[in-house]
Formats: sequence, structure tokens, C-alpha cells
Amino acid sequence: MSLARWLPHYLVERRTSAARVCLRVCLRSVLIAGLVCGAAMLVAGPPLAPLVGGATDQHEVVVGLLALAVFVPVAGVYDTVIAATRGYGSMRPSALVERVGRSLLQVAAVALAALAGASLAWLSIAWAIPYGVGLVVGWWWLLRLVREAETQRRPSPIGAAAVTREYWAYTMPRAIARICQILLQRADIILVAVLRSPTEAAVYTAATRFLVSASWSRWQYRTFWLHSSQNYWPAATEWPPSGSSR
Repeated sequence: MSLARWLPHYLVERRTSAARVCLRVCLRSVLIAGLVCGAAMLVAGPPLAPLVGGATDQHEVVVGLLALAVFVPVAGVYDTVIAATRGYGSMRPSALVERVGRSLLQVAAVALAALAGASLAWLSIAWAIPYGVGLVVGWWWLLRLVREAETQRRPSPIGAAAVTREYWAYTMPRAIARICQILLQRADIILVAVLRSPTEAAVYTAATRFLVSASWSRWQYRTFWLHSSQNYWPAATEWPPSGSSR
């Protein structure tokens, strides 16, 4: 959300140095948060395994949680890189890398691992590896967009410290609200896993994802419209749109 707000704002004024500072601040904060969360999973994984795993072999559950913990920072940086490509005015990485490439690769990797009789740990790794592949492709795409933007650069009237203050003044309250929203949205999945089993929680999660398909399609259309060339200025000055919950 913050990158979609600030990157177009800076780029439409050709303040590419400010855009780079904003991107650097965001990537650094996401990486630090991802490392902290990953470390917390590494520590909390063994004690939480009996609650999460149910009747599943506890050793497999612990290994699976530890494997996922390693990919937490990777997934966080990947999401940020894809969001940054949207901020630089391109929807192709979101459509091709995130919605098509990573999703299909994830399904294929997990299916192959399941057919090979892989343990829960290897299934977890197969599910997480596409985030690393997507990060490599997304990073390459982002570097291309950054270099293209640099061809029209001009000096920024404010320094890096001011850009950082602007970014955090806008981001911090929204980040707290978003974390609370995610916790509320995912609490039901955790409860199903604890009360029933991880398998039933997975089925429940897949079934409830259909409920958000219509709102996701609407969001995709709105995002595409805002980032089209003829509407780039509204995207830079009016994001998020008034009345929007995002």
C-alpha cells in the first residue's frame, strides 16, 4: 500500500532518487521484520507442533515449521518487490509472476512432492520454494523498471531523512491496522487446525478463498486502471481512493 502511494508520487515528479530511498527503506524494514518473524518461528516451532500438528507425527511438523520459517523473509521481500513493480507503473509482474507463475509453480511443486511420497517437511519446502524463484524474477524485473525510470531523473527537493519520515508517517498506522486485520482474518484457520486437524484446516482455507474471488477481481481491475498511463497522475496523488478499505 505504501509503495503504491509513494513511488508513483515521486516518479510522476521525476524524483527518482526519492523513489529509490523509499524503496530502500521499505525493503530494509520488510527484511528485518521477516528475519524477526522467522527467528520467532524457529524458537516457537517445537512447542507449537503438538497444537498445530494434531495426530500428525510431531517430528515432521517441527521440521515443516522450521523449513517454512527460513522462507518467511524471502516471502516478505518477494511481496515487497512485486508491489514495487506496481509502484513503478507495471502490472505485468503482478499478473505473470505472482498470479500465474508462482501459483502454478506452487501447485506443480507440491503435487510432484506428494506423488513422490514426500514427508510433511518436504511438502512445506516444495510449497515455499516458488517464493524464492518469484523473488529472483521479480527482482530482475524491478531493476529493469528502476533503470528505465532513471533516464528521466531530476534532483529531489527533499533529502533522504525527509523521505523516510514521510514514508513512516504514512505507513506505520496502516501497517498496524493491516496486521490486526490479517490476525482477525486468519484466526478462524488457526482455530480449525487446533480443534480439528491441519488437513481439515487446509480444506477450510481453500474453500473460504472462493469467497474473496469477486473482491479480488474488482481490486485487480481498479489497480490496473490506476496504473495505466493515462491515469498515472491520479494514482500518484489520490491513492488510496476515497471510500476504499484498502
